[in-house]
Amino acid sequence: MIGAEQYFMDANFGNPSGAVPNARPHLFSVGAGGNLVSAGRIERDGLFRLNDNRHYLPVGTGFCTVNFDSAWLRWKVVDAGGHGRAEILIEMGGAPDSWVPMLAVDQLSDLFQSVRNIKGYAGHVGAVDLSNSSIDQWVYRYMQGYLRQIVGFCEPAIRSAPTAQKGALIDAYIWRNGYPYDCLASICSALENRRPLPPGMPIFDAFQGLGTVRCSKDGNFNVARISRTMQLHYPDRRRSLAEEALLETWREKDAARDNKRKGEVNEAMYEARLTEDGYTVLPGGTYGGGQNGFDRVFEGPAGDIYILEAKHVSYTSAGELANVSLGGTTSSRQMTDSWVRQVLALSQPGTLAAKRVSDALRRGQLFKLLGATSKDGKLVMFKIDMSPVDF
Repeated sequence: MIGAEQYFMDANFGNPSGAVPNARPHLFSVGAGGNLVSAGRIERDGLFRLNDNRHYLPVGTGFCTVNFDSAWLRWKVVDAGGHGRAEILIEMGGAPDSWVPMLAVDQLSDLFQSVRNIKGYAGHVGAVDLSNSSIDQWVYRYMQGYLRQIVGFCEPAIRSAPTAQKGALIDAYIWRNGYPYDCLASICSALENRRPLPPGMPIFDAFQGLGTVRCSKDGNFNVARISRTMQLHYPDRRRSLAEEALLETWREKDAARDNKRKGEVNEAMYEARLTEDGYTVLPGGTYGGGQNGFDRVFEGPAGDIYILEAKHVSYTSAGELANVSLGGTTSSRQMTDSWVRQVLALSQPGTLAAKRVSDALRRGQLFKLLGATSKDGKLVMFKIDMSPVDF
């Protein structure tokens, strides 16, 4: 039911098992003759769009009317009558098809300025301008990610939940309770004054605040869409001198068509990026002379365990990044839980990577990352969920 109107959809649409791969996102209503007629569709961003261009956001067991705000370039929830009362700007939450309220930037001028100072933009003052200022956009992203991380870290039920469920649980918490601005303010005060973080507060880890991308039923990821959405990929930044040197080597191997060495340097570029950002490489997790297994295993600044698979991605004829697909063995596909267990069974068991990955997998706390490197050397890293192909 959307309002007083009844609609129907394929019961198999959105089923993560992939058992019915051809289920369509169409909405139907009952026509005059009692037959089903097309009434709209469920968009890829999770909004329900009717044929008359009305849009609805599913919240709990009901729906809210949403309109697009051209000033903020965001969707907003309006009242059921559509009169514009009680408007709430919304944005992407823990997955590409989920939504949460936008940060209340108009009420957070002091906190926003504190974050500007911490991120090295102390000279950038005044009102927040998310439409035109790239600095304010990056500061906003940092705040958004850190606030989501605080929720996931400090709420025991979310902290212990399986990784694939954390995003939805954080979204639900935010709808019920809002954002923990007071916690972020206490962290910012400590950082500005060079004091230790308040007890129980996590060190910032950009991955923990990102949305998680679920693969398609054939194991693909739409890298073009991911690269355009700040909430889905690891923050880009200027390369260090060490990273520039690796990039130059990568280009040389690419030009020489030395694909084996090019792949090794590609993995090294991701290692350099993350270790310089505070992540720690854990040795091990490979077999066959190091040629098979996990490309890299990292421990995050707040203690979370990540496995990374590094790939290359081409461009389509339209000039967009192409899809990336993870390969498989006879019994499993890369980065699924079953594949992780297979790698652990074949790897030397005493290594630090094997121990930490095995423990994280057992507790449901293993995070999986995919890195897609474009032809011009751009690194696109994002969190992935392989459940649609993990049988």
